[in-house]
Amino acid sequence: MTGSWPSPMRRFLLDFLPAKKAPANDGAMVPEFEKPDWIEQLEDCEESLEVARRANDLASLAARTAEEKAARLVQTALALLTISIALAAFQLDFALERSPAWLISLVPVTLSTVFLAISAFEALQVDRVGFYRYAALGDLISTDGKSGLVAVLKSEEHGRQLAIWTSNRKHTDLMQARSWFTRGLLSLIVAGLLAALSVGLDIGSDSPQELLVAQVDNRIPA
Repeated sequence: MTGSWPSPMRRFLLDFLPAKKAPANDGAMVPEFEKPDWIEQLEDCEESLEVARRANDLASLAARTAEEKAARLVQTALALLTISIALAAFQLDFALERSPAWLISLVPVTLSTVFLAISAFEALQVDRVGFYRYAALGDLISTDGKSGLVAVLKSEEHGRQLAIWTSNRKHTDLMQARSWFTRGLLSLIVAGLLAALSVGLDIGSDSPQELLVAQVDNRIPA
């Protein structure tokens, strides 16, 4: 099927356009319907209508499933993003109190923050415009000399193709968001281990005399 599905960033930028200049359907173009040849052969098969409706419903359900998964991914990514930002603030404060070489420890947590932010952003874009269609009474008016059953089957098949097209693109966006999430999660784990190791090495580098002096200083009131 033909059609156009804009990238998450393009859809985001389109949100800043005024209503008169913003493109219809969120910048997406409806694909053309490819009428199967076998529809004409089902003119006398009443059982085909139930099958066609069921197939259309399942295709629409697949698109909604992608949106539900994306919503859960947004919540998880935002929660980890909060942790990543807090860890970044801790490591930055830790590094600034020591030599500039400690700034290297900010690389993993910086990557984690960026990756998780991209993941949340792209997952949020999954819940945007989609294309669906179901048979209506108007489909029975223009039958082109065919039976009403053929007209309804044609409409349901059109809806199924639209839903599948929408579902495939929503799932593609979701998988891309999950790939950024995986990178962010791995970077966050590395950042956490590096932070713990850095603190451990920094504490271990203090001599027993320095630790004793620090303890005495803490006990002496100012």
